[in-house]
Amino acid sequence: GGGDLLHRTTGRQDLWVLKVDLCTNGIDVRTTGAGEKGRTVGSFSNLVGAVAAVNGDFFNGSFNTDGPAMHAGNGWGGGDHGYVAPIAFGSHFVDIPHHANQSGPAAGAVEVISGHPTLLDDGNDVGNPGDSLCTNRHPRTAVGISQDHRTLFLAVVDGRRSGASGMTCPELSGLMREMGAFDALNLDGGGSSTLVVNGGLKNRPSDGSMRTVGNHLAILQ
Repeated sequence: GGGDLLHRTTGRQDLWVLKVDLCTNGIDVRTTGAGEKGRTVGSFSNLVGAVAAVNGDFFNGSFNTDGPAMHAGNGWGGGDHGYVAPIAFGSHFVDIPHHANQSGPAAGAVEVISGHPTLLDDGNDVGNPGDSLCTNRHPRTAVGISQDHRTLFLAVVDGRRSGASGMTCPELSGLMREMGAFDALNLDGGGSSTLVVNGGLKNRPSDGSMRTVGNHLAILQ
């Protein structure tokens, strides 16, 4: 209960999408605390007892995130600069602003990860056609929410191998819209893109194994 997992292979793409009903009793969203950074998605999933987890922000060599990160109301990581968007979860709300909005995570935010660029804003394509990160195909991780804010979408798209060509930002926007997202955000991709469900690795990370990443987004039940 509370979630649907889709696996799609087309010969050119190999992708996973998890749809989570945030209003289901007992469903909770959990991100990474400052003392928990620098783990694989599998390690973090085991640590918090998640039913599902994906990788989070772009990060640097010391696993500090490019954008705002927060767990249990305690902020860490980078600031809200011009080309980053936080997805913020609080009591009975979830919010993804446009990446041009630099006002920081929404008031009352408790759990936050960030990414760039915004893929969908109120159903409209955003992206950034000037960014080679967007225009080239890569393995991808994305997060989205439905217009009524009830459904959370987690997508992981494999790439860099035969049968899995990865996606551009516009292709990823199209996937998120098709799944039912109204707002969506690109997270760290490439070798970081990882989906773990019930403790098991679902996708095929392009490095051949799970990468140690800065932070994570987990679903608890």
